[in-house]
Amino acid sequence: MSYDASPTPNSSVAGAVERLCDPARRVAPSRVVEAPKAPGLYAWWSTEPELLGIPGTPLADSFLYYVGTTKTKRDLRKRLVTHAAGKARSSTVRFTLAALGAVLTTPLDAGRGKVRLETDEEAELTTWIAEHFGVSWSESDNPGDIEASVIGALKPPLNLDHNSSHPMYATVKAARAAFRARAVPAARR
Repeated sequence: MSYDASPTPNSSVAGAVERLCDPARRVAPSRVVEAPKAPGLYAWWSTEPELLGIPGTPLADSFLYYVGTTKTKRDLRKRLVTHAAGKARSSTVRFTLAALGAVLTTPLDAGRGKVRLETDEEAELTTWIAEHFGVSWSESDNPGDIEASVIGALKPPLNLDHNSSHPMYATVKAARAAFRARAVPAARR
């Protein structure tokens, strides 16, 4: 399958898609500290065609699972470290993978609609991510301006924003909602 960068004639979209899809630009999650301290987009890849019951989007030699961006004031390095080895309450990638069953756990209520995992489960999730994923990135001065177009072009199954027509949208959304609904106060665990 090849990507379709046609949702917009913006060459920054085509350039970002090309850089994200370049196999030579992918690194292991342990190497995200090499990412620049600059805003941009990133993509999570696997050589496995299906993870946790979710088929990846086949592109070239791998399968795409997620595309994200940094916020204007954040940088790629900080965001990728959060996803690779941070906390599920601060990472959409980690939260989604936990919700789909990458770790078997009962989430703890972290307040404001967020959940958290125990320290051991976060470590287990970090190991799971390291064993199953690679990541690429593309610097961009205004990643939010092209995020929807990049997601539309690449069709990653774990994204909910800008991706409601994806066949896995309802499955991922339901898993996330069910995981959040199972959260218990830390004192009850």
